[in-house]
Amino acid sequence: MSKLKVLTMLVLLMTAVTGAWADTTVTWEGTTLQGIAVSKGYGTGVTTESMTVDGITITANTGYLLKNDEEGVKLNSGAANGVVFSAENNIKSITITSTGFSKFTPDGGFQPNGGSHTYEVSPAATSYGFANGVKIVGITKIEITLEGAPAPAGYTVSMPQDTPDAGKWTARAGTDGTYQQLPLEGVAQGAQVSLKYEGALKVKSVRAKKAAPANVPVTSITLNKTATEITVGQTETLSVTEVLPAEATDKTYTWKSGDETKATVDQNGVVTAKAEGTVNIYAEANDGSEVKGTCAVTVKAAAPATITVTWNYDDITGDDDTFTKDGVTITADYIDFDDKNFYGPGTFTTTLGNFTKIEVTTGMWDASGTGWSGSEQSGTWTGNASSVSFSGDIWGMGGMEGDTKFVFTIEPTN
Repeated sequence: MSKLKVLTMLVLLMTAVTGAWADTTVTWEGTTLQGIAVSKGYGTGVTTESMTVDGITITANTGYLLKNDEEGVKLNSGAANGVVFSAENNIKSITITSTGFSKFTPDGGFQPNGGSHTYEVSPAATSYGFANGVKIVGITKIEITLEGAPAPAGYTVSMPQDTPDAGKWTARAGTDGTYQQLPLEGVAQGAQVSLKYEGALKVKSVRAKKAAPANVPVTSITLNKTATEITVGQTETLSVTEVLPAEATDKTYTWKSGDETKATVDQNGVVTAKAEGTVNIYAEANDGSEVKGTCAVTVKAAAPATITVTWNYDDITGDDDTFTKDGVTITADYIDFDDKNFYGPGTFTTTLGNFTKIEVTTGMWDASGTGWSGSEQSGTWTGNASSVSFSGDIWGMGGMEGDTKFVFTIEPTN
């Protein structure tokens, strides 16, 4: 058997290191989430006001987060910073998903079917307190994204894999200081590196070689908006304004929708609203870091179309000085229902919204007022109001001069 006597060459690898470690996301769901019970006096049988789960501490100041409630896991912030999440590393965002009746923000209104909402911590901080009025019921998942720790600056000096006697080499940067076991990290560019070998092999030469660039993951993606509202059938274009760090190896991203039944997004960031509700639209990094920029989209129902209400001659019946049909009412000084005569002054009102046009066909026109025009056998009012007055008389004359007819055009206001 031959014996290795001479090590002809060692290749010293110099690996450039920049950027930061990838962010981490702590996810609570299932058994973990159900075991959380923190309270400030609101929870039945719960006396703990602070607890730590997976290195993250939850403190209830004025509010609570607990499981032992018939509504399930619930967060209720009774005041600003009523429920606080804190960690050793900076918190970048907290995403809460629920199925219950929830109010994600103090002024956002209640969402009857819950949903998913991301609270961005900007700038990132070691603690985040929920605002007054946040109430989330039936929580199924909580995701806390923590900022990664910074990587050592400069270069890392190491031996190639499978180098004989690799463990018997030490190194130092500069001309003084102690020799350290490899790898040697944080070596400044241009610094002198000294090597010491304490093995039995003969070494003929050593040369340095720069290894392939280390992968620098994306740590954050910023969108032009963190929240927006779109009406069903309309579109809005979102955009990425920044991807960090600047030296990230792969800064590309893919647009995604959290619920395509509510809204879709194409790879140009064009969001199309599909159905009423809330949905998160993401720009997710393609480098596997799972970092994403998020915009919470509220999809509103489309405004109803214009309403048209028609009264024909035979519709107008009664025995009073008021007549109502299909959400529109006429009140006059006196109404002759036999001949369809309306003696003024009178008023048209509606509960459906605002009149934009009233068209009257009758036996003889003798009414007037602001917004009215007409002569002989017809009158027209135009404007925008839920109540329209007229003076004078509207003469139906028993249909002798033509059938009486009213056509109301109404713009809904709700």
